[in-house]
Amino acid sequence: VASSHPADSCGLNGLPLTPNSVKVLGNGQIFKSVDHPHLAKFVDIVRGKRQRIAVVSECWKENLRQRKDEEPEFLVSMSAQILSGLAYLNSMNVVNLNLTPENIMFDGEEKVKLFGYAYGGMTDYGRLVSFPIGSPRYTAPDVVRRGMQTEVSVELSLDLAAAAGGDAPTSIPEQADPPDLPQVDVWSLGMILVRQVFNISEFWPHARVGQILRKIISLGDCKDGAAVLEKLAREHNCLPRLNELEPRVLELIQTCLTPHSADRPTPEQLLVSGVFDNVAERDKLLIKYAPPAFPVMHLRCRNLSLKGMMKPTGCLDFLSVEEIYYLWQLAGGDIMAELCKHGLMVTTPPVISTPTLVTGEGQEFGVPRQRCALLDSTIIPLPLDQLVSCLGSVPDNHMLPTLQDIVHSEINTLPLVIKEKDVRFQCRRVIAYRRLLQGYPYRRQVIVDQCLHDLVPLYRAELWAALLDIQSDTQAQYDAIDKVTPNPVDRQIEVDIPRCHQYNELLASPQGHRKLKRVLKAWVMSNPQLVYWQGLDSLCAPFLLLNFNNESLAWACLSKFIPKYLYNMFQKDNASVIQEYLAKFSHLQAFYDPVLFNHMDEIGFIPDLYAIPWVLTMFSHVFPLHKIFHLWDTLLLGNSSYPLCVGMAILLQLRTQLLESQFNECILLFSEMPSVDIDMVVSQSKLISEAVPPSLVFRAHDNQQKMRTRASENVGLAISRGDDLDLPDLPVNILKMEKVGRISGRDCIDLLEARQDKLQPPKIQIIDIRLMEEYRNGSLPNAVNLPANQFLELSLVPSHGALEAAKSHGSVIAILGRDNDQQASQVGQILLAHQYPRVVVIHGGIDVFKKTDVIVVPSLT
Repeated sequence: VASSHPADSCGLNGLPLTPNSVKVLGNGQIFKSVDHPHLAKFVDIVRGKRQRIAVVSECWKENLRQRKDEEPEFLVSMSAQILSGLAYLNSMNVVNLNLTPENIMFDGEEKVKLFGYAYGGMTDYGRLVSFPIGSPRYTAPDVVRRGMQTEVSVELSLDLAAAAGGDAPTSIPEQADPPDLPQVDVWSLGMILVRQVFNISEFWPHARVGQILRKIISLGDCKDGAAVLEKLAREHNCLPRLNELEPRVLELIQTCLTPHSADRPTPEQLLVSGVFDNVAERDKLLIKYAPPAFPVMHLRCRNLSLKGMMKPTGCLDFLSVEEIYYLWQLAGGDIMAELCKHGLMVTTPPVISTPTLVTGEGQEFGVPRQRCALLDSTIIPLPLDQLVSCLGSVPDNHMLPTLQDIVHSEINTLPLVIKEKDVRFQCRRVIAYRRLLQGYPYRRQVIVDQCLHDLVPLYRAELWAALLDIQSDTQAQYDAIDKVTPNPVDRQIEVDIPRCHQYNELLASPQGHRKLKRVLKAWVMSNPQLVYWQGLDSLCAPFLLLNFNNESLAWACLSKFIPKYLYNMFQKDNASVIQEYLAKFSHLQAFYDPVLFNHMDEIGFIPDLYAIPWVLTMFSHVFPLHKIFHLWDTLLLGNSSYPLCVGMAILLQLRTQLLESQFNECILLFSEMPSVDIDMVVSQSKLISEAVPPSLVFRAHDNQQKMRTRASENVGLAISRGDDLDLPDLPVNILKMEKVGRISGRDCIDLLEARQDKLQPPKIQIIDIRLMEEYRNGSLPNAVNLPANQFLELSLVPSHGALEAAKSHGSVIAILGRDNDQQASQVGQILLAHQYPRVVVIHGGIDVFKKTDVIVVPSLT
């Protein structure tokens, strides 16, 4: 259980202090990325009610306390493996502080697995909890002399540093280094070795805690390691056995028990010393921590050994630890429920825990110390029976599928909510996506095709990176960016971050604040031509939450996402970019729902009043993160215009309320964004995207279109933006003046050719508004001639069966006039005013088709 704050106060930014359990949760995330052969896999950390914290980790039945091995070879080999794990933690800037015989476990192959190594780093080495980290009997004298870390002591040290003339503290300070040197864990190893060689069941078994601490301090006053060892042997009646120790083990123990940490070697220094010269494959034990890499650039078979390989005996043998835990939760597993079953969720009645004195500042005195507030080291194995039962019917070929099996697998048409809760389906998809990601980037197209059907939440971070086409490991690029030097934008970033999705525990933690600040600064520094706008923090939040332990990938995804969907949106003067986006959004509304458009236009509720946050943050500012994940799963599969379709889908879901509201009610409606069914928004946006001609939502500020044009020019293709059949870049003032959008001649031809079956209604109905004489000389296929004066004289729509048929069938009604003819736009607005849907104007009129073979002479019969 995390400790409570000593007083009800605010932080440096004036906001309430973050609960210590949230800080523990944020600090613990880094350990989920630990990948070392002698460290137990850290799977999850769960925060419950009343600041309770539960840790989910790998565990084995056998530990060192149960063994009485005294063989020198075993002790030296075991020590080498322990030091390897400790050195790895030190490369993460982490000190263990919890090295005890119980936490040295052995797997089925007799390999050492360190357990409980994360408690120190998670709790800021005791500052966030009300109990010390580690066992006093194995704690180094330096740690005992330091005493317990408390929030008050740390804050006081910061205040003293500021008073001494140091730099003014920022509202998001960098994480402090551990209070102890890495050598303190080497002392713990020495004490464990003494216990093993002397076969001592427990040091000072009848002593109280205070007496034990005084004895540890007295050991720190000895002259050298030999004196420490001799004193321990004398106190435990083991002096005769001291002379029987093997020289190499004796040297190792004396080195570990050097009284002063500064004189004691670090785990890495000790591992490369002569003591371990005879340890097999010692070089392979020197492993440094590296953040998770994407894509995986090393061979998966590099550590494969055919010796001792066993055939899988059950469905769980095909899954990784993380995958088993993910599926266990889907199968009904709940960590806090397991704790309740074992009687570990004990609560104290308020009448017993009432303090005797409370100061005006909120500080409490006389609160009885509760046992439940201390560390409970009880290990509870998670029951897997329910999961094994669920997966029992999954065929073996689904557990180890080939590429062809994945590509030709049957598509599940159930709703997304049901698919994400289906254990068997998720098991098959987890394995399929893991295998595809192992083949990335060569299997990228297969990944994209599979993501069109569904996306597995467990691998969402890697799949998003694949959809954004992250081609190389980005860690070196990210490390090269200066994220430390103060920048004028730092102040605004530090103001925005404490308001960014703070309902999420990870983003609300100090670790989340630090990471978000670094990623945002990295983006600002790597894009000097762009500026930081408010909303960029919300845009970055989904990527950081998915890649909490991989800042470089979060930065790379953000750097790919913005040019694709928000090209030029973060310029210093982005008015023209935003206004073009809003004008296109207005045209889409008029095209898809003229009734709603006319109502909102009549009351003056234009997109400028509500859609700018949608545009700048791709909806991440207006929806909670769990909805953003589902929305962006589809968004990342679409082009740069797809967000317009998402915005239209949101309006359609609020359609009834909007049609019944006037201007003030609409303002209130969007100021308190009502609950929106995000699954319905996703499905509706797909239908809108399929129905809208691409050129209707084409924008001049579209990086993808510019890249295609550049590529076409490089290879000498005739298709370019200068082609008459394509829509040119139109001035923003013209776009905002027109209520009916334009489509290109190319889209018009595509819609004319899309009719495969004559029994099907046409995709497009051409309304030629030129004079009869011009119409007779040539028009588009199946065009209907309704001269413009029939519309403009009385601002009415002439009665014609083709218009009514197009309206009922949902066909696009395209107005065809002459180049630079204003009448086409006026006719389109009259049709719009009379609630005709899917009305567009063909840009350039009949003139853009003169170089093509689509113009026909109409039949006048």
